[in-house]
Amino acid sequence: MLQDSITIGQRHQRFIEIIFKTQIIYALKDSKGFATLISNNYKTEDEDEAMLICFWSEAAMAKALISKEWINYKVEEISLANLLENRCIGMYNDETYAGTNFDLNLFGFESAPLEPALELINEIKKHNYEVPLRNYDSTEEYETCLKQDLEE
Repeated sequence: MLQDSITIGQRHQRFIEIIFKTQIIYALKDSKGFATLISNNYKTEDEDEAMLICFWSEAAMAKALISKEWINYKVEEISLANLLENRCIGMYNDETYAGTNFDLNLFGFESAPLEPALELINEIKKHNYEVPLRNYDSTEEYETCLKQDLEE
């Protein structure tokens, strides 16, 4: 179990590093929306089962999971800016969690949706990079807003 946790953590860190470099995130999507799983780690405020939207750093990893209940899903590319501005904030508002780099056994990293956003902001700052955001003047302004949301 400890080894699994270490491996999942390493895959998540690789997820952050790769999507910073490529600026692309992958998800599975069909006509009804994104592929989801029930969280093993989170519940909603009402103590109901919480849902995860799964994201991958590589298209091949996402494509490998197109089977069984996700057989009609297609790999969808999401830009880093779109993930930060729309997906993470929308998931936060909807009480949906983020799952990253899930494997064929559906083991992956689970987090509140603003956590990977803040991890990505830290990676962006580490490299003195600026993501072209539409709704914010800078990644610094975006980070400030995220932190305010977390404090509420």
